[in-house]
Amino acid sequence: MKAVFLKLIVAISTLIIMSGLSVEITTVGNGSLKILSISLPFIVLIGVMIEEYIFRLMPLEFALNRKFNSKQLSCVVLLVSTFFGYLHGGVEHVFIQGFGGIVLSVVFLKCGGMNKNYRKAYICSTASHYCFNMILLVFAGIMGVEKF
Repeated sequence: MKAVFLKLIVAISTLIIMSGLSVEITTVGNGSLKILSISLPFIVLIGVMIEEYIFRLMPLEFALNRKFNSKQLSCVVLLVSTFFGYLHGGVEHVFIQGFGGIVLSVVFLKCGGMNKNYRKAYICSTASHYCFNMILLVFAGIMGVEKF
């Protein structure tokens, strides 16, 4: 119980620190070139680390340490992924973001989680999540999407 409490304190502290950061988009010339602040990749990384900690590491480590069978583990993955999708924009985001949550959970489990190598599993799912988000941001920037 102490470990879970400590993990929550770390996650909340990180959220508080992150809330003080800002993202700046600088427009150059006639507005055709937009430059993202150097802090954007850092902010994305912090956000991804928090999400992976809350939605992958904590619930899957809990389930694996309690020796959940495959059906129970699948239920944990589905519940956490549904919640992950919902928090990314409501009910309409449950399917797309929830599917992404399932994929990231599989990455976590296959890259060390099933063998209780949680550090490696966390790093792999965090790196996958970060790369996906950064690719999404680059394409959004190229296509001129300002809100999603």
